[in-house]
Order: sequence, then structure tokens, then C-alpha cells
Amino acid sequence: LGVVAVAVNKESKNWMLKLFWKDSRSVLHYEIITKGDLSEGKKIVRKLLDGGLDIDALSAQNGNADIVLYLLKHPVEKWLLSIDRSGWGKIGEWLMLPDGSVVGSPEEEILYTGDKYTPFYEAKGTLEEWQEKVARPSTRSSRIALAICAAFAPLLLKFVSACEGGFHFVGKTGCGKSSSLRAGLSVWSFADHTRAGCELGSWKTTDVGAETFADRRSDWPMFLDELGSAKANEVKNLPAMIYMLVNGQGKRRSNRSLQAVRPMSWSAFFLSTGEVTLEELAARQNEPVDEGVKVRLANIPAVPSNVREGVCDFLHPDEDWMKVVSAISEVSSRECYGTAGPEFARRLVAYIEECGGVEAFSTALSERVEGWISRKAENAIQQVR
Repeated sequence: LGVVAVAVNKESKNWMLKLFWKDSRSVLHYEIITKGDLSEGKKIVRKLLDGGLDIDALSAQNGNADIVLYLLKHPVEKWLLSIDRSGWGKIGEWLMLPDGSVVGSPEEEILYTGDKYTPFYEAKGTLEEWQEKVARPSTRSSRIALAICAAFAPLLLKFVSACEGGFHFVGKTGCGKSSSLRAGLSVWSFADHTRAGCELGSWKTTDVGAETFADRRSDWPMFLDELGSAKANEVKNLPAMIYMLVNGQGKRRSNRSLQAVRPMSWSAFFLSTGEVTLEELAARQNEPVDEGVKVRLANIPAVPSNVREGVCDFLHPDEDWMKVVSAISEVSSRECYGTAGPEFARRLVAYIEECGGVEAFSTALSERVEGWISRKAENAIQQVR
């Protein structure tokens, strides 16, 4: 039993110990505890016993005290910087993927202390397989292509003066709008909503639920399916919830001692679906919707104007849109997923360095965005651009 390292955050708070021990089968175990956990000796002993450590002295009090004292006095062999949330650590230089792995080269060794299952990202297949079976056929649909782009976009938000917000695919059931979200989900993880951990979220939530969901997905995409799933009594809160998501900060609260608690914060970009728009849903409850909300959740018809049904507007003459969409959805859910996002992150960090740093990359990206807008979206509402 020993202490591998001690970790603190950027403010030198939240001290944590990374323990190691071998069980009776010589299997090496690692466990992260807070230094405050040592105030509960029995809790530490139970954790070690559950991990297979043989402890000779278990006299309830003395045994616990001896172990606690040993861990407290253990020499610090290594100091680490603790990070409890994935995303950009130092913008443009390094970031933490949701699984706890680091992309880039931080100045200090990092210990990820956050929840490795929130968001829950998983990979299957190869990048080449995903490109062939998901990305390539997605060029048949501008909507599916947008969903995939939306999965990459959050990592770029901090480099351009872009208003955070999202897009809302509106269309009848069975037109392929949810399948579009699944293609986007496949950039980082699986899209099978029947499996535990699927990142396909819902508008059927509370303010606190939305805050927590967004806080843990800062710098990552949020996919929210079926706006109409919100309960009647929740509809009136949806405009305020959207403002909150876009503004990137939760409500201010206090703890039991009436001390202010730091509000949750995030960088948000989300994609939504629904059979109706937010305005139509609110009108059913006689609730008004401000113009500001409308441009922060911009409506996009799921079915393009140049086709009669389905999300595919660039089909080959002999292709059936339902077969194309169904194949993409199936592969995204069960066969190929979670490889494109991490590879994009790695190449992005390397490219920023090649460009000469964050400032040079931001300038080049902003110029490219403005150039695209002037050519393709000159007449679009400023906020939607």
C-alpha cells in the first residue's frame, strides 16, 4: 500500500491522493481518494478491503488510525494537476477527452478526477470504416452532414466570435431527423438509444437536469431529441432554459450554510429535433417566445425544400432515401462509432501548433468563416450566422 501521487487543482484546492496496492492475487489496484476521506478511517479501510488488500490490524479504531496515519505521512513522490471536467485544459494547446486521456502536451502531468461516464464516449470499428459507412453516405443529405459537423463544432467555438446556440430539425415522424442525430452522435460514441449511456438527450428535463447535462458536456456536442417530449408544465420554462444553455451559466445557489456556490458553466452547442417548433409548442400553452430565443434555436426543416420526403437531398437516381438513412442509423448505433472525434481533436491540436499558435489559428479560422458566410449565407440573420 502506498501513495503514487498527490493532486491539486489550479487553485491548490481539492487535494487528492492516488493510492496503489496489490491484492492477494498480486493484482495491482489504483484508487483516487480525497484527502478529506482520511477523516473517515473506516471508509478507507472498507475501500481497501473491497479491493482485496490484506490488512492484519482491524481493531476498528487503532487499525483505522494506523492506516490513516501511514497515508498522511507517506512522502509525496509526484505532484499532479487534477482536472474534474473534460474539454479544453489550455485552449489550443491541450484538452482532456471524456475517457480521461489527454490530447496535446500540458505543462504538468494531469490526473483526471471527473466522471469517465459523463459524457459517455465509446469507440468501435476503425476511422476508415466510419468514413466509408457513415461519413461518405452522409453526403446524400445536407441535414445528416450538418449533424456530423455539429459534433465537431464545439471544439472550435472558443476560437471564433460565434454566438453559442443550436439548430432544431423540424419534421414529421419518420422523415429521418432522429437518424440525423444518430449520425452526429457516432462522431464520439454509439447512437443506440436502447443502451445505457447513450448520449442522445431529451428535452424532458428540469432546469437542474439541463444545467448538469450541459456542465458535463462543455466543449462537446449536445444532442436533444424530440422537443415535444417536454411536459405541458415544462413548456413555459423552455425559453428560459434555452437562454441558460446559450449563456453558458447556471443559476446562482447557496449551500445549507447560506454560502454562495459557484454556478455551473459551459460552452454549448446543441442540435435538436421535434415535430413542431418551439414557437408552435409554446403557442399551445399560450406562452410567448422572444425573438432572441428563436435565433438561438434556429429552425431547419428536416425535409429539404427540393424533395418531397426524407432528409436526403443529394441522392443518386437509383437510391432510396429510407435505405440510405436506415443504413447510416444502424451503423452509427452498432457498428462504427467513436473514432472520428478523438482523431479530429488530435489533428486540431497539432494543426494549431503548425499555424503558429492560438492567435494565428483563430485569425485564419475567423477569416475562413467570414469568407464562407459572404459566399453562402450573406442574407442570413446575424445571430444564426
